[in-house]
Amino acid sequence: MSASSSDRSDATATPAAETSPATGAATRPYIESMIESLRQAGGRPVLRWEGADTTGSEFLAAIYRYARALESLGVARGDLVAMYAPNRPEALALRYATHLLGAASVYLSAPPDPGKRAQMLVDFRPDLVVVFPETAHLLPPTTAPCGAIGPVEEVPLRLDELASGQDPAPMASRARQGDLAVVVSSGGTTGVPKGSARDFTSYTKMVAVPSPATRRQLANGKLAYLTQVLVDTTLLGGGTVILQSTFQPAATLAAIETERVTHLFLVEPQAEPPGDPPARPRACR
Repeated sequence: MSASSSDRSDATATPAAETSPATGAATRPYIESMIESLRQAGGRPVLRWEGADTTGSEFLAAIYRYARALESLGVARGDLVAMYAPNRPEALALRYATHLLGAASVYLSAPPDPGKRAQMLVDFRPDLVVVFPETAHLLPPTTAPCGAIGPVEEVPLRLDELASGQDPAPMASRARQGDLAVVVSSGGTTGVPKGSARDFTSYTKMVAVPSPATRRQLANGKLAYLTQVLVDTTLLGGGTVILQSTFQPAATLAAIETERVTHLFLVEPQAEPPGDPPARPRACR
């Protein structure tokens, strides 16, 4: 749509990787391996959200539909799609669709100060900003084109409705290893949030690592940070991701047992929640 990926502000690419343990191919962007993994999953659930399963085939169809919806808006290689994203399947599908087109994505952090959020959009210069009903309140004034997944009064462009009429047939990946793939947004605790840029080569090295097909990853952290890496690694390895909106001690402990969680990531304050701990399920005793 507009700015070159090499011109993105406050972002420094990490060194390129030469090998990818999970794919065994140095020249294959991770998104191509992801598409293959989801194709092989077929009717097996790969995501769980609010008690409902999404199979590999269903998820893959959603990715192709969103890719064609983005393409119809002019999104292409070198563009940046930014999202204020909740932990839900559509946020993942839109990101993979972006990468399938060879464009870059950023899950935006959400500092409380709206001025910082506005400056972040000025610095990142996204070609499209996407919000959800749960995150619409985070959108600051911006001149960037905006779209929504779900009804948002201030954003008339409905990407989910646009995608629903698209063809779910496979489409070829346009990603290239040297292209910008991911901008990781900082939290802004020391000032205006900045972004760390990774091309497809370096990001592939980060996520395409050995991961068991039996892995059941609980994802209840913000997608803007490490959670997106854990999700990608799990799905590339043939595992299943259980999405929760936020970290809640009782809900986390319950999910470990009821969803048969094998992997989770907690930062130190979450590992020791204040107050009396909730009753532990059998899996944690």
